[in-house]
Amino acid sequence: MKSIYLVFFLLITTSITSYAHNLGEGGHLVVTLDEKGHAELQFDLTTGELNKRFNLDENSDGKLSVEEERNYPANAISQYISNNLSIRFDGKSCEYTISNHKFVIHGSGNYLRFLLEHQCPTIEQSISASYNLLFENDEEHSGSMHLTQGDAMTQVRFFSDQREQSISLEKISITQTIKEFLIEGIWHIWIGLDHILFLVCLILPAVLFISNKQWHAKESFKEVTLETLKIVTAFTVAHSITLISAVLGWVSLPPARITESIIALSVIVVALNCLFPRVNKQLTLITFIFGLIHGFGFANVLLELSLPKTATYVALIAFNVGVEVGQLIIVAVLLPLLYYCREYKFYQTFILRGGSSLVGIVALIWLAERASGIDFNPLF
Repeated sequence: MKSIYLVFFLLITTSITSYAHNLGEGGHLVVTLDEKGHAELQFDLTTGELNKRFNLDENSDGKLSVEEERNYPANAISQYISNNLSIRFDGKSCEYTISNHKFVIHGSGNYLRFLLEHQCPTIEQSISASYNLLFENDEEHSGSMHLTQGDAMTQVRFFSDQREQSISLEKISITQTIKEFLIEGIWHIWIGLDHILFLVCLILPAVLFISNKQWHAKESFKEVTLETLKIVTAFTVAHSITLISAVLGWVSLPPARITESIIALSVIVVALNCLFPRVNKQLTLITFIFGLIHGFGFANVLLELSLPKTATYVALIAFNVGVEVGQLIIVAVLLPLLYYCREYKFYQTFILRGGSSLVGIVALIWLAERASGIDFNPLF
């Protein structure tokens, strides 16, 4: 029994730092080509990342206020970018100057946008970049380069061990855009621990029914499947509504702290329902309501990529489909296993009650972290 508690403790401490969204992280070089191959260059970098090197937190309270962010040292940052970001068109160096910059408020993390002016020839074959920003302060830092032409877009990522990247114009196609963002959507749901735990806590009781406020095993797999599909469909419809609405600008994106805190709260609610079954009939409605908030979390991911408007629709549809595919794979793998185990005593004792208790503790810590802005990980 002690070994089980040790495993639970390790899972908790490991999971505390696992977030579904990398809020306000990364630098993005956005390249937009016109029909003739002339490139417009833009570079976005979040204030949270810049703070690691330029100490924008003037009062040293561990938080960045909008006033502190607006007081960014423009000349020093511009020079730093020029020294550490080099661009090549068709293998030849493209010299640029930073002609303009502005502070942009964004729900998932405020950032600075720099416009890069150049007199370089049109691109005929490829664009390359050498990205050496902020790795000296954070080895986990990452950047990206997005190349857009018309409705098509492709992207590459920079890491501490992959600082040189190139994109061939041959890769620019709507088919490639769909492929990349389909994979992005699948990958996002798989690394999004809070989304996964929310989904798992919805599925855990799907193989059971309530009688006298107690769980009992369902006999029909068809009934289990239909009930699960109803819940998953409610989640899908809900988060699709807010994802699409936020990315297309139909609604304003709530502050990231509020979105992420409510997502953590949603995990707590469904975990508690596994322990104290009280909302079985209303579970679909609750799933739909919380699904709307999860959709804002998904929207943060796409909006952080600084997508050009021309490529937004294709990327949005592919990303949303990818999220659904990733979600269905999780359900398809889990549901038969849970159905098989449902009649065993350990299912309710360890999987349902023990698992949901663990999930509830993790989500409670997430909620405290996200609502307060304090990282509790150093305490463990």
